[in-house]
Amino acid sequence: KALSHLSTTVKRELAGVLVFESHPKAGTVLFNQGEEGTSWYIILKGSVNVVIYGKGVVCTLHEGDDFGKLALVNDAPRAASIVLREENCHFLRVDKEDFNRILRDVEANTVRLKEHDQDVLVLEKVPAGNRPFNQVNAQPLQHKYIVMSGTPEKILEHFLETMRLESTLNEGMDAGVNDFVTMHCVFMPNNQLCPALMAHYHAQPSQGTEQEKLDYALNNKRRVVRLVLLWAAFYGDVLSEEEAAV
Repeated sequence: KALSHLSTTVKRELAGVLVFESHPKAGTVLFNQGEEGTSWYIILKGSVNVVIYGKGVVCTLHEGDDFGKLALVNDAPRAASIVLREENCHFLRVDKEDFNRILRDVEANTVRLKEHDQDVLVLEKVPAGNRPFNQVNAQPLQHKYIVMSGTPEKILEHFLETMRLESTLNEGMDAGVNDFVTMHCVFMPNNQLCPALMAHYHAQPSQGTEQEKLDYALNNKRRVVRLVLLWAAFYGDVLSEEEAAV
């Protein structure tokens, strides 16, 4: 079902780049939350748990399901960890370079992220406009995904994960962050947003090597600080009147 919406031409191209991957042991971590997205996976046999730091297992994926797409279409870190739920799991894998070349511009218009069988984030594909260049082939990206709906916590998490840490404050906010800072009060008032930002700032991963845990925690803090600095720079006068934000 992961390939059902794709044309015959695209499926034929995929057939030439699909890589078979198998893992014998339950509990194997396929990738960790916060890591760079390097591949898209389709489950041929077995099942996996989707694990998010601070939440635990948020859903289970089975044969025919796919995962790993969100980090590739957004060029962002992994939003969750994937842990094998049973022994002898088989996957088909499409690596990032092939995904960008074959799939990126023909992907489904809507990407849905589920937790406990409920949509927690819905992204819609739109023309990219002035977008960064694709680092793989130095071509400007044709599309981007914008948030259409979701839970307040997941929308905040998404903006933090997709924030560009390499850009400077002088470059200002990209459109997505600007929309969030401007409109968050509609779905997440400051007395909810500020504690949520503090929770993200202090979040600690439970999996990975010590260096990976350190890198994840540090980047989490950098993203929160960057969002707060941008927020204060553009809306400091308003924030100074908010008790929850002081």
